[in-house]
Amino acid sequence: MGRATGLGGKKMAGYIILAIFAALVIGVLFFLNRIFGPRVDKFVNSLPLRKQFALGLTVLGVLVILWLVVGR
Repeated sequence: MGRATGLGGKKMAGYIILAIFAALVIGVLFFLNRIFGPRVDKFVNSLPLRKQFALGLTVLGVLVILWLVVGR
């Protein structure tokens, strides 16, 4: 895999580092969810439906902006 380009080892090492980084990020998110999850759920559920929708769109917008900035 990747030998035709001559980058076999380097390309595979990049994927391994990316997988380790993704696992760390997912682990941190699960940890934060266990601590702050109930508080966030109470806060979001106390909002009116329109504000919940606006909050969801805001979070989605921030994620898209981060994806565009970090992805380059």
